[in-house]
Amino acid sequence: MNSPAFSAKSSLSIAVTMAFVLLVAAAPVSGQDAVEGAETAGDTPEISRDNPQMAADEAGTVPETGETAAQSQVTVTGERISQPLPEPNTELRLPRIYLSDMKPWNWNGMWHASEWANGDSTIPWKYGRVRQAFGGDTHFVLNASGAPELKAQKGHPEWTQGMYQVDFTVPDMRPGLIATPIMLYNDRTEESIAVQIVGKRHLQITIHGAPEGIRQSEEFRLAGDHSGRRMRVALRRHADLGLIDVFVDGEKVHGFNEESPAFPRSAMRPIISLYAADRHGWAKQWAGSWQPLEPGERIRMTVHGYRATPLEALRGG
Repeated sequence: MNSPAFSAKSSLSIAVTMAFVLLVAAAPVSGQDAVEGAETAGDTPEISRDNPQMAADEAGTVPETGETAAQSQVTVTGERISQPLPEPNTELRLPRIYLSDMKPWNWNGMWHASEWANGDSTIPWKYGRVRQAFGGDTHFVLNASGAPELKAQKGHPEWTQGMYQVDFTVPDMRPGLIATPIMLYNDRTEESIAVQIVGKRHLQITIHGAPEGIRQSEEFRLAGDHSGRRMRVALRRHADLGLIDVFVDGEKVHGFNEESPAFPRSAMRPIISLYAADRHGWAKQWAGSWQPLEPGERIRMTVHGYRATPLEALRGG
């Protein structure tokens, strides 16, 4: 027979265990878990504009499970530490761009299609040139009278760190045509990080920084005509750690660090665009000579999915 002391201890242990089980069972399931669970089951949940958490899940502005990790040495407050740096997982489907709250002049939404002059082109930005198929792809359509630009607004987080992934199909490129699947930008400091397809010449990665108010730039080019290619571009940055890396289809193609005089540190939001670089003389040397489009002629870039993931886990080890 068990002693009274043993029985009391056993009863207490059982009570604690049951309380823990009940607590875990009652824990709330995050919107991201719900989305991922539905995707695993082969079903996509309906996104409601009245549900901010679900809207954020679809927009990809919350952490995502399933990222791969590589061990890299980084510097934090002068100490060398080993940390897992998240890398893009090309096996995961990216959600469509969240445009449910987009309407003209709504600066509190997630995105806004531009409707104003383009400083680098004689073809102005037009709101109606960004079109989304029901529940699916987002089309960026350029013609002789208007160009598409989608610019993140107050509803989209402005970060100094994060990973931005875009799944898109490159249009039929031609001289002078610039396709920008992802560009990070700060309107106040004019610092930027851009991944662009430049004519039939190359994929270009450019950073612009303004240390002490002096604007500087650095670039990397990957030669080749990428017309018609479906690509998955990922831009990973962490200003505090002095890191910027760009991946194409899961492979790292280039990186910048804080030793670059052009390294940007501002918090930024993304931009996606397609335009003709024909306003400045230097554009011909950069992208080739643009030939005006014929009436009724259109050029289309399709974005199949987009996700932005914060990298707060990297802070401080």
